[in-house]
Amino acid sequence: MNKLYFALSIMVFCISSCFSYSVPSQDGGLPDLLPPTSPVRFRLPIPGESIMQDFIIGMDLSNNAENAPDWSCLSSLGVNFPYCYSGHSGTDFILVNGWDGMDKGVPVYATADGVVIAVDDSNYDRCSLDLSFQISCNGNEIVSNFITIQHSNNIYTSYLHIRKHSARVSPGEEVKCGQIIAEVGSSGESAWPHLHFGVYEDNTPRDPYMGWWVGIGENRLPVEECR
Repeated sequence: MNKLYFALSIMVFCISSCFSYSVPSQDGGLPDLLPPTSPVRFRLPIPGESIMQDFIIGMDLSNNAENAPDWSCLSSLGVNFPYCYSGHSGTDFILVNGWDGMDKGVPVYATADGVVIAVDDSNYDRCSLDLSFQISCNGNEIVSNFITIQHSNNIYTSYLHIRKHSARVSPGEEVKCGQIIAEVGSSGESAWPHLHFGVYEDNTPRDPYMGWWVGIGENRLPVEECR
């Protein structure tokens, strides 16, 4: 995949809206995107060597109106588009090896101990850009595969765009931090294989990479080990 196509993919990918559990605030704007009040120390959701480290798309912390331009976003690192986009309620980890990496199988890990509450891995998983630069799932419905896990203190994590039929867990199952729960895919509103990792507290999106519990590093990401 050439760099021009990838760049165009990312542009459309940023504009596309991800599957989300976010709840609008009472004034009609975006929810207050803050660190969880009771921090859960998350590990990385996929292997570090599989992540495009210099192009992680973070949450939008600007609290702009829902219809604000994509470039008006602000991430926890203080950077703007394309390292975030307006209204983005999670963190996107893009596979450095793209489709080849996806086809070989890149594991998705539970980022903390918890209980699985929802799973759907039945949807087409090779969605990308068509010639008109729109998201296409080759005639299939544009729906994301996902897993949702409940943790302590009303904290939930969601893992979106996972590979079809890759889920290794079921609703009601207890999982441990670091346990493989699925593989990275490109299902739903996705232009390139990646994982959308979301954290929610009482149905409100939170940024897990803002607090003191985050691992020290250039991208302020957590370590690959459970803590």
